[in-house]
Amino acid sequence: MSRYPFIDRNPCLRAAGKPSGDSCVTAKDLLNVFGTDEKIEVIRKNYGMLEPEDHGPERKGVTYYGVFTEIEHCLREPEKSHFQHMEYELKNTIYDSYWNKALGKSRDPTPGLPRGMNIECTTFGTPTPQLERIAEIVHPLKTPGQVLYEDKAHHDLYRFSHNNYYPGEMINRSYNPPFNKCDTFGCPTHSDYSGSKTKTVLTWFNNDPISKVSRRQAAVKERTSAPIGQTLDKTGVSSKFDWTHTFGKPSEQNQDGVAELLNEFTPSAVRSDVREYISYANKLRRKIHNIINKGEIMLEDLFDEFSNLDKEKTFSVHFDCIDKICHKYHIHLDRNKIEPLLLLLGILKPDGTIRYREFLDFLDSNRNFPPLKREHYVMPPEYQKYDRDSYVEEKYCVCKTHLSPPAGKASIPTRPSPYYQDSIVDIESLGTETTARAVIYPSIYTQYGLTHRDFFRPRTKEFLSDLFKRIGCTLSAEDVDEIYAEESVNVKKTIE
Repeated sequence: MSRYPFIDRNPCLRAAGKPSGDSCVTAKDLLNVFGTDEKIEVIRKNYGMLEPEDHGPERKGVTYYGVFTEIEHCLREPEKSHFQHMEYELKNTIYDSYWNKALGKSRDPTPGLPRGMNIECTTFGTPTPQLERIAEIVHPLKTPGQVLYEDKAHHDLYRFSHNNYYPGEMINRSYNPPFNKCDTFGCPTHSDYSGSKTKTVLTWFNNDPISKVSRRQAAVKERTSAPIGQTLDKTGVSSKFDWTHTFGKPSEQNQDGVAELLNEFTPSAVRSDVREYISYANKLRRKIHNIINKGEIMLEDLFDEFSNLDKEKTFSVHFDCIDKICHKYHIHLDRNKIEPLLLLLGILKPDGTIRYREFLDFLDSNRNFPPLKREHYVMPPEYQKYDRDSYVEEKYCVCKTHLSPPAGKASIPTRPSPYYQDSIVDIESLGTETTARAVIYPSIYTQYGLTHRDFFRPRTKEFLSDLFKRIGCTLSAEDVDEIYAEESVNVKKTIE
């Protein structure tokens, strides 16, 4: 019997755990083992053949690259496949989602979701509660006090290594010996920090009325600048002649000359008014010429409007109708200046009608201005608003020129006082409507064209009655008389 209880009866099986074969041979080595027949076949096929040498990609001339050597690619483009054609068309597509896509999002909408839904902000179901983050648990945040403490703890080292200073902190370069900021350099000044010498500083050191300068400086000043009230005389010729001396040949005085005949007469106030009216007419003609050039209106349009109102075909329309039509085309007429001129020229009749054909010729800047004759300077009585003698005396400085001293000599001013038109309003005590603030921030009165004068102007009984009717209040005749009497008393007090 055997000494062991179990005996392996098959001698071909190795004992469990006992290695067999060469322990240095690996599985990779066994796969690379070739037989003799395979080696002979490989040698027979590859005998006398060398492997091609790899010289890398072909190098092109850098100097003329793209100038002459690449013309073949431009003349004969390579053929594109079906996929390349499709890719080129998709790149040049015009559908909205390709060009107007948001940054970081796909061009096409997400499949399965409604169009226009924001997949980043829309949540389906109950949102998950967010607890404390892992990063804050691992690295808890520092309090502001702890951050400041750690910043100040090693601030001295950062100043030395990184030249890092706080805003407004004085630079410390660690001088040896240390720098004293209280040291002073240079000569001491006479300033007193207590302020006891301020009066001396504010007092001018030289109180003399005449300043002492050198002779050269005085000569240059006298040669280049003229005294006050006199002309500059570099050569000194004026000092050799009397101030009454006249240069040139004196003109002959003719007693019957135009200047002598007009010397004793005051200027014509009517001609001055006509000149003002003509100046306004020229401005109006230029304004209408600019409007016509812009194409906003034509004179033919105004003629059609005027002729429609002329039912009797007399070529005459009342001036009020013409004024309304001009306002319609944004042409605002100053009737205080245009009516007297049209009346002098004969275009406007005394009954208020106007010959509109001649009026359009008057407005046309391409036509000559109507000639003014001697009889045109006779102003109608209803347009004479001033006393002619006092008006001319105040408007023109009528004085004796031969009694006036020459220019540059001291004299007493003889200019008359400025002319003021009589007014029932105290001009010296105007309201707030005349200030610059009223122009920048207009009130409800100024927006509707009301001024301080409208509140002090005397009104008639009929005007007061119509005023209360327009606001929906009907007053009896006794009430109107009482209000008018009260207003008259207030106006008299204001004038006094």
